[in-house]
Amino acid sequence: SHVTKMAVNLETSLVRWLSEAKNVLVNQNWVSECLKLAKLKQADKFLSLLQLQDYVYQQWLSSNLGESGVPTLPVSKQAESYSHIETETILQINWLYDVSTSCYSQLLKIKNCEKINDFEAVEHAGKVAMVRSSRMLFMEVTDGDTVLLAIEYEPVHELSEELPCGTKIQLTSEVTCRDGVLLFVQNCLKVLGGSVESLNETKCKRHLLENILK
Repeated sequence: SHVTKMAVNLETSLVRWLSEAKNVLVNQNWVSECLKLAKLKQADKFLSLLQLQDYVYQQWLSSNLGESGVPTLPVSKQAESYSHIETETILQINWLYDVSTSCYSQLLKIKNCEKINDFEAVEHAGKVAMVRSSRMLFMEVTDGDTVLLAIEYEPVHELSEELPCGTKIQLTSEVTCRDGVLLFVQNCLKVLGGSVESLNETKCKRHLLENILK
């Protein structure tokens, strides 16, 4: 019908806009479900194309790439076979934590059982010195299909321990991959934002640290 054709054209238009304007690849079925949800939420309100574009993008940020996205990493059965990941690639952070600080201390901090600062006392040559811990974030990332590990090889100021599970990032330069682990360095990525509710329930930092300490 004419209405169906218009709906399909709108879906195609939104898929193309996400790709061209945001470098985000999504499957059209997911966009179709987004539009149905928008229609239910907005009832009889008219949404302009700009409003629909913003709505679909915000929905993508809170989606799981396994459901909404189109895989962008080269297909490989072995994570170790990757040598680098191309710039502009978009990935989702499934979980992350700081491997430079004890998991127990991080868990105490989360539970508010004890005040933990960024310094630890180190006794050296009979003297006690206060040395600031050097953060090194370790995380699991995915394009929605392939899952890789990544580590903060150099300080990446865009990253934070407080980023929620499901945060979307975009690589701004080619990233080296060694033995299946991405090496994140300065100015190699930008944080797009987002969060995935189901991941925050199952892979939240507290649960992650508790499992590591078991």
